[in-house]
Amino acid sequence: MIITHLTFSAAELPLITPLLTARGAMRSRRILLVTLHSGDLYGTGEAAPLPEHGTEPFDLAFDIIARLANRRHFPPLPRGLGAFDGWLTEVGVSRAFAPTAAWAVECAMASLLAQNRRTQICSLLSASVVRRIPVARLISGETSGEIVWAVEQAVKLGYGTVKIKLGRRSVVQEIDTIRKLRERFEDRVAIRVDANEEWSLGHALEFCRGVLDCRLEYIEDPLREPTPERLLLLKAASPVPIALDQFANDPERFEQILAQRLCRVVVLKPAVIGSFSLVKRMVRKARGRKISVVFSNLIESSIGLGYAAACAAALGSRRYAHGLATASLLAKDTVERPLTPLRGMIRLSDLRLLTS
Repeated sequence: MIITHLTFSAAELPLITPLLTARGAMRSRRILLVTLHSGDLYGTGEAAPLPEHGTEPFDLAFDIIARLANRRHFPPLPRGLGAFDGWLTEVGVSRAFAPTAAWAVECAMASLLAQNRRTQICSLLSASVVRRIPVARLISGETSGEIVWAVEQAVKLGYGTVKIKLGRRSVVQEIDTIRKLRERFEDRVAIRVDANEEWSLGHALEFCRGVLDCRLEYIEDPLREPTPERLLLLKAASPVPIALDQFANDPERFEQILAQRLCRVVVLKPAVIGSFSLVKRMVRKARGRKISVVFSNLIESSIGLGYAAACAAALGSRRYAHGLATASLLAKDTVERPLTPLRGMIRLSDLRLLTS
């Protein structure tokens, strides 16, 4: 296929309510929609930079995409995902330097390739895909009461898993909140927590021991300084399984995770990794070490979210829910029908928005 030109647009998407994390309150997301054109066909990807999660700054992504939009000639569309890295190198886009810009262009190419083959994105990634993707509801709040109320709403909507953002209050208060949740909901909902690399080793151990009987799925990014040595100490002493997100999305650190089995779950954000081929290799290596892979996103619009969901359908864990229930956080989206889960599930048919 011949790629004739590239167009893009920028948008700021406000959140309905601020998302409270250990790093502060997120109130909106700045994104770039990137579209590659080939005759009557077009494919759109999304760049949603978030430097605190390991991406380039928004202005850098904007400059790179704007430069591509000024090109008069593009190489032909590659025949497979494995050739996307070479195509990006040819047009001067570095995944290591600007992962979300590279990811947006790769997603646009994947959409064109899927349309040309009359298939869906996830079928380009694997011959075996799930038809329904279980997703976890993201929960944050200032008080235990707010968090309990939010989980109550999630359960009413049919979610089987919730993820609680921690790290804004004392460890004792966080323990109290989790114990209240387990007492209130018993085994009606699976609970996982995310400390956003906020705690010392001592505080992380205090929390994990304090929720010993609360049957948490896992604790994500518990340590402020997640060196392999400290992670091994926590893993050996913690009754709660460890999951890694920030650490895992750095390719070099990912190899350390595999070599030393630093955790039970890795949480991969394709937009931070920036490459379909690299995502596939990382998943294959994790499975080889019996480490589960959960997919997440950068609080993107439904377009960016859809590509992460395609990765989850094709490559993700069948045991754990994925971190993809974020469309409902946005007051404004980029599509008429946002990628909102139904009873805690994203359906494979919902992902047709990426190729239509």
